Amino acid sequence: MSDGHPCPICHEASGTSLFVSRSPVRGMRGTSYQVFGCDICNHRWCHGDVSSKTLQAAYDGNFHDSPQQTATSAQSNDPVALNARLRAQWLAVRGLHGQLLDVGAGKGYFVRAAGDSGFIARGIDLSPAAATAAAAIGACVVAGDFQDSSVEPASFSVLTMWDVLCGMIDPDKTVAQAARLLKSPGHLVLTVADGTSFAARRLGRFWPLMIPPINLHFFSHESLARLLARHGFILESFDHRGKRVNVQFAAQKAARMIHAKPLEQLFGAVVPRTWAIDMNLGDIAYAVARKG
Repeated sequence: MSDGHPCPICHEASGTSLFVSRSPVRGMRGTSYQVFGCDICNHRWCHGDVSSKTLQAAYDGNFHDSPQQTATSAQSNDPVALNARLRAQWLAVRGLHGQLLDVGAGKGYFVRAAGDSGFIARGIDLSPAAATAAAAIGACVVAGDFQDSSVEPASFSVLTMWDVLCGMIDPDKTVAQAARLLKSPGHLVLTVADGTSFAARRLGRFWPLMIPPINLHFFSHESLARLLARHGFILESFDHRGKRVNVQFAAQKAARMIHAKPLEQLFGAVVPRTWAIDMNLGDIAYAVARKG
């Protein structure tokens, strides 16, 4: 039964309240978000505190320093470096090339990998510390807000957003900016949390990707296609791929989801930071969209 909350993607007053999620994010644990689902396009979204102060607290909680976000070197098999290389190779195999902008580039591992795969690559990230770390591995990443960017229109052939769109307050504004910066034809490549996946529906508030305000939106194939089409994109592919995951990070994250702080501390103490596994829960969608 609809409760009158409009869907942020299809804009129909069709939002159904599903459950309340308490944020597991460091710096704001216990903050509550109401999770809604759209009866028309199957989009899910979180409604709650998204003030700049709250978002800053969330991202300042050692986000870029977690085991999943840090590597010993750009050429190592640490998860973030290996995933970056595999993603860059995947794009090259698809025949993409040219000027590339990575949005939410973090410490620059993907920017470095894309450059090694033949792209002319640079990135942008909100964190000045992340941009400084990127420079240390030879990646060009600038600190700034992608949505306020003064970059000239039609500057890039490829624009990537790895685990970025789900955290944007206004996905329409984000995709509109991507369309402005891309040449025609050009490609937008992104990963999104799939709210229609078995893991999302089965685990509900305990789903590992239900981490507001880091993730605020959970897409379906239909909701993403609708959003992209509104800004001149055609969704060419939407599939699910696994990635390398740090075991310590995954274990601590699981403990946070159930708000078990003693377990989180225990996993941090006893699980080696170097352990990693390949994981695919079928809940992260890789999407490729063409402009023009």
